[in-house]
Amino acid sequence: MAIITLGGIEYITEAIGDETIPAHNYDDVIDVSKAEDPDQWFGRVQAEWPSLPPEIKNKVIDSTSQYIGQLTNEINPSESAPIEEAKDSSGNDVYNFAEGKAKVKGMNDDALEYTRNDLVEVIKAQEDMAKQGHSTPKLGYYWDEYWTVVDEIARRVKKGSKFNLQSWSLDGAPVDDHLDELGQ
Repeated sequence: MAIITLGGIEYITEAIGDETIPAHNYDDVIDVSKAEDPDQWFGRVQAEWPSLPPEIKNKVIDSTSQYIGQLTNEINPSESAPIEEAKDSSGNDVYNFAEGKAKVKGMNDDALEYTRNDLVEVIKAQEDMAKQGHSTPKLGYYWDEYWTVVDEIARRVKKGSKFNLQSWSLDGAPVDDHLDELGQ
């Protein structure tokens, strides 16, 4: 072994390894996120746990907590995730009326008219798909969005705004927008 002194401190520059002590790769034990199979990793940690040094046990616990936290965030996204992605018990998308009302209040009249016309086409297509037996998990969402837009249009009409709205129908029956009743 060679010893050098720098600034009054002695450093060992070479060491002779003890071949009787088997080398151990603790990195593979510490971090579950690096494991190809978490179940296999857990089995290894469980088997080696009694012989692991305390500092390695603490690192295993810390890394496992972080890994579980990441999984939890993937399963339960944070509160900042859009509510539009929420589902009801049937798997249908749920519309957030508060967000929807705030959004349409910020639109100008042309954008409202365009959005209403776009929603009419989407609803017609979705209703037709539903009749053919296809899954339409956003159909109720679109109807809720439609009525939110129409309510804002009615509110603006009562304040003097002008819209060029075409009447429309489903299955040959006209859809009444109830503009005179909405917009309170």
